[in-house]
Amino acid sequence: MDSLKKTFHDAKDKAEDLQGKCKEKGKVFASELQEKIVGSQVANKDVSIRKIMDKMKDRLHKENPRKVSTGQDFRQLLDNSNPHVHTEILGKYGMGKRVGRIQFTGSDAVRAVGTGFIVGSKYVMTAYHVMKDNLKMLWETVNELSKEEKEEIGWTTDDVPETSWNISSLFSTDPKSKGKIMELVNLVTGLYEIKFEFLKEVDVGRIVKFKPDIAFASPEYDVLVLELEDHKFELKCLGLVEDNACNEKLHVFGHPSGKPLQHDPACTILKEDTDLSELKKEGIAFFKKECKSLEEKDIEESYSPCVISKDKILFHSSCSTAHGASGAPLIIVCNGSPKVYGMLLCGHPGVFYNYFNGRLKRLDLLVESGISMKKVRSLLKSFTPKLEQDLFRDV
Repeated sequence: MDSLKKTFHDAKDKAEDLQGKCKEKGKVFASELQEKIVGSQVANKDVSIRKIMDKMKDRLHKENPRKVSTGQDFRQLLDNSNPHVHTEILGKYGMGKRVGRIQFTGSDAVRAVGTGFIVGSKYVMTAYHVMKDNLKMLWETVNELSKEEKEEIGWTTDDVPETSWNISSLFSTDPKSKGKIMELVNLVTGLYEIKFEFLKEVDVGRIVKFKPDIAFASPEYDVLVLELEDHKFELKCLGLVEDNACNEKLHVFGHPSGKPLQHDPACTILKEDTDLSELKKEGIAFFKKECKSLEEKDIEESYSPCVISKDKILFHSSCSTAHGASGAPLIIVCNGSPKVYGMLLCGHPGVFYNYFNGRLKRLDLLVESGISMKKVRSLLKSFTPKLEQDLFRDV
């Protein structure tokens, strides 16, 4: 009887041992199968991403986008003369290390497309429309994919969002595909760079590339914040300020026509609605007379964005006309220190730039328009608080 019991228990132990081994093998098999499935999904994503990248490269090669936005026109002194009392202060702060020329490198020759300036710990701020065309091309290329292919890479929107966004927030994808997606985005940001310390035509300057991810973009308000790649020189950021408590005139630093850094020291801020209304009324009458091919409604529409508000900064520049300084910082000197009060976006009326190319001398009828740092801060605070804290940490 004891021998029979022993045999029974031995058989039971062997059965349990065999069952455990089967379970373990089943787990291993399931794990291997899952890895194969995931690997296949990632491979499919890689194929889709590679497909987009090939299309983007093909478009860039064929189109060689000559229509990449060069920004709006910007009137200012080209001789760098500066009778303003703050000359020494601005010189001491080395604006060339803080303000740079944004360049497009995706064509046969490097082309200047706008101006940018260092903000926060490692960022550059400029106008969104400086890169608008290539960002739009990215969306158009992705939208040629099938629904399934879009889902594979986690693309969550069909159109460039009009509200605030950053590239990372538009993807709901696994970490393994993140690098590939950033490689895709780099087909846009990787075509641009910023050149600092470009003060004379003979200057080589210091060139810094941008990281693929776009830290912040607002097509609606024409604001773009990019992160700089690792750099070999100390960044010199500009402090930001929300109001002009010192009631100072504006200084504008930019690279119109891609020229070495220019400085307009004599910009007057427009503050009164009555003054602006009279200016627009006289301007509409003047440009209607000078350009008979235009209808009055077209000229009125060109002036329509000129509205005094806390979000905008409207001002007169001083002398001549040039192009391509969109994204230039609007600076005031308060308590002996230069601060960015706003950013240049465009000039009005557009008919002056489109039809006369700066030949007319009624510069008093022109209005430069910028966005206030107060508005930029509110956009960042509601969308990306960490970036807002970085950029406005000293405010």
